[in-house]
Amino acid sequence: VFNGLTMGTYIDQPDFVYVDDDYANATPGWGYDHFSSIQAGIDAVNISGTVFVYNGTYQEQINVTKSVVLQGENNVSTIVIGGFNVSQDNTTIKNFNITHGYRFISEEINMILTGIYSNSSNNTIDNNNIWNITDITVQNATGIFLENSEFNMISYNKISYIFGGSGSNDSNGGYGIGIKFKSSSCDTLLQNFINNISGGRGDDRGFTASDGGYGIGIYLYSSSDCNFTQNTFQNITGGNGGNGEFAGDGGYGIGVFLSSSVDSNFSLNIIQNVSGGKTGSGHAYNGGLGMGVYLL
Repeated sequence: VFNGLTMGTYIDQPDFVYVDDDYANATPGWGYDHFSSIQAGIDAVNISGTVFVYNGTYQEQINVTKSVVLQGENNVSTIVIGGFNVSQDNTTIKNFNITHGYRFISEEINMILTGIYSNSSNNTIDNNNIWNITDITVQNATGIFLENSEFNMISYNKISYIFGGSGSNDSNGGYGIGIKFKSSSCDTLLQNFINNISGGRGDDRGFTASDGGYGIGIYLYSSSDCNFTQNTFQNITGGNGGNGEFAGDGGYGIGVFLSSSVDSNFSLNIIQNVSGGKTGSGHAYNGGLGMGVYLL
């Protein structure tokens, strides 16, 4: 108490914190600027501070709730089994090996799986290795998903083995998407490598089977004024149709899919090895188409 007033407790937050999966209670600085989980480091660091993550394995669903720099030691051995949900502007995520993905509910569908999801702006996503984003219980999978987001820089990332889930209960196969933009604008994609993206297989039915899902390198939905330079999209495949008396159609394979999207610039990108999925077994309808660019 000072002059009749109770003084509050001031909690100092460090500008730089360190994360290592080997840190424990005996580590100097434990609980202040040394932690064993990325989420704990984010919660402790000051706004606009840096969380440096040493090589190790971190099984976490990470919520980025303040503007910070998240930097892994390198994108081979700084492994996140899970993913990131970025809800604050001016965040950087770089040098991580991200696998399995962040699981969340979307307005469009019941569940989606993604390496990095962001509904914030002015972020940098750089030099990450995002791979093996797939789950048979989740229909749609993406490497990076930006929604209601603008002025982001996405550069030098490798995104691979993104597979839509298999159809179930009479549903089509899920979409596999390298990077998706929804209601976003003025974003930049520079020198990313997107490889081995596939739609999921359609569900089998006794009479009429379900269709395979789309495999898409880049999907722009209701987005505009983005710049795509020197990116590579390859080995993009639609999912196979399900088996039935009447077989399901194969899904489309699409390098770049523009839906209700305008005024974006594409320069010096490479699109190769794009193919549709096969029709299922049964009276056949159509195999899927493979397209470098699809405008809808």
